[in-house]
Amino acid sequence: MLIQKLFRHTGNVDTETVQAYFATPPSSCFDVSNTGNSAESFRSHLAQNFDNSPFDESLTVSRSTLTEPYESGESSDTRLIGYEYHVTFSGQGFSSTLGSPVEELLIMSSDCGVPFVSNGVDISSGVVVDVSTNMDSGSLTPGVNIYVQVSAVNTNGVGPFVSAIPEAETPKSQPGLAQNCQVSAVPTTSSSLKVAWDGVYPNHGQVPSSYRIDFYDVDAVSSDPVASHLVDDIDESSRYSIIKEDLIPGKRYKVLVVPVNDLGEGGPSWFSDFNPSGVFGVNAQFDTPHDFLERMCHAVPTCESGSVECNEVDAENFIIVARAVPPPPSIDVGTYPSVSNQNRFTKDSVLVTFESPLIADTNSNGIPTDKFLVEWSTSSSFLQSTEEGVDTLWSSEVTAQYSDANGEDAVGELLIGSLTMGTQYFVRVSAHNTAGYGSTTNSIPVTPMTRPDPPFGPILSSLSADSLASLRPGSSLTDGTNAGEFI
Repeated sequence: MLIQKLFRHTGNVDTETVQAYFATPPSSCFDVSNTGNSAESFRSHLAQNFDNSPFDESLTVSRSTLTEPYESGESSDTRLIGYEYHVTFSGQGFSSTLGSPVEELLIMSSDCGVPFVSNGVDISSGVVVDVSTNMDSGSLTPGVNIYVQVSAVNTNGVGPFVSAIPEAETPKSQPGLAQNCQVSAVPTTSSSLKVAWDGVYPNHGQVPSSYRIDFYDVDAVSSDPVASHLVDDIDESSRYSIIKEDLIPGKRYKVLVVPVNDLGEGGPSWFSDFNPSGVFGVNAQFDTPHDFLERMCHAVPTCESGSVECNEVDAENFIIVARAVPPPPSIDVGTYPSVSNQNRFTKDSVLVTFESPLIADTNSNGIPTDKFLVEWSTSSSFLQSTEEGVDTLWSSEVTAQYSDANGEDAVGELLIGSLTMGTQYFVRVSAHNTAGYGSTTNSIPVTPMTRPDPPFGPILSSLSADSLASLRPGSSLTDGTNAGEFI
């Protein structure tokens, strides 16, 4: 890097006198490359060229870098293209005592063959000002381009406006929070959870490019998610919904919905600065302080639509158990002639027993059965009669007992009484856990009956020495059914 130095004095001062005080215009360039602090080296070089000045002049040199933008791969950067030197002269030899002032010169580095010399403007009055301004959030619309122009102002008025670089910027930040986040058990499989949510609010100038749904094991030591699901098909006008598979049945999970855009993931960092004891307690808009403090949406455990007697017992702590409703239990109904014990079968009652294990055929429900629903009806469709005063459907809940020490294999029984002997009934049973009632068993037909009474009035029509020609027995109807055989 080469520097050409040139000084100029103005006014009606004899050239010879001026040159007697300071440097004679040089005929060669001063090379400042590889000189360490080039500004100080340049100053020393200039000072050595003063010619016996009687006025004790001095000078200072400062240096700033010149850069230009350039593209580097996929990113933009700047590179150094040179230096700018500002030389300031002081002392009586450069003052108006000689008749007129000496102009300060701006000396720029360049190749020696084509030196750049200041145009003679007094640059001592030039200034560079870094200005920043904050615009109130109410005056900006997120996502709408803001164009900026700047002008200088002095006592003579307002100068021309110049567009900023870049000329426009879009107010935006990390996304807002996903709304109405919910998680629910999938009734048909205990290794899945369903998560649903609405798009972010408020709009922070840029819609999410994706959503990440994190699943945390509540009982694990680690604070990292044990599973995640990425959604990059974005439509903020519709409700999002995903089903996460391959979870562990019976495991307790907490689910968070994290929006992501080009500026980062989760809500802006200032969300976590809110004091939940203040604004959250009085404004319904901030009724989810956990979401703001952690800058992401906590999915609230919610029962699936259509679930019967589902119960999310730990919803206030955002904890849900991966589980399914129990499958149809095994069932045994006391029917003649397989059962004759009066404790199981009478002319007006039927004893029903049932069992629902936690694990059946290696498949776990995730949570044990806690009760059963036993239904019986005179109609195979299990529909209540529309005729007033006529009942055709009855039911009863039975609290589960457990046949094992771990409380996993649920069993129960119900003695259905007050039946009408000889009337056919249909019986079915369904099992329940906190996910709701599962499917019912196939209905089993049963008719209350007892051992037949003796036949009455048999009539012997003919009799020979070796045979009974004809016998017409009487009826026996008080057992609830017609006798099928006679002995």
